[in-house]
Amino acid sequence: MVLWGVLRALGLCLLGAGGGWAQSLRTAATIESIPLELTMPERYRVPAVLEPVRKVALVAPADGIVRGLEAPLGTVVRASAEVAQLDRAEALARLKMAQAEVKEKQGLSKVSNQNYKEVYAAQLEAAQAKAELAQLELDRLTLRAPFAGWITALAVSSGQ
Repeated sequence: MVLWGVLRALGLCLLGAGGGWAQSLRTAATIESIPLELTMPERYRVPAVLEPVRKVALVAPADGIVRGLEAPLGTVVRASAEVAQLDRAEALARLKMAQAEVKEKQGLSKVSNQNYKEVYAAQLEAAQAKAELAQLELDRLTLRAPFAGWITALAVSSGQ
């Protein structure tokens, strides 16, 4: 009988503990959430060093004063875009003189007599060639990008 009483007491204890567990079991789940964070693609970039395929140093064909820098440091330029311009006053004066000589020779060839027609035609042709050379000289004072790219270094400034 004593054993039965001990078992009964133990059974009550187990039932009591079991009932407590049944009440502490949760029937609903709680889900904790945090705000969604979008990561920009810049964070996924892999640092790398790229070397240019082509690199060129623009050099003026003649000495002169830099009158303007059309493409400052860091500028992206297209092919044949104007980068810098040297002083053009002297070259422009030479071009005007050559063009005036062409007009003079054209006038002479119109009023000349037949004996000197070939001489005046040759003089006109020479004057036209001088005008073309003067135009080329003037054009060379404008530095242009030989291909598309960006300005990575400038060793001069306007007025130098």
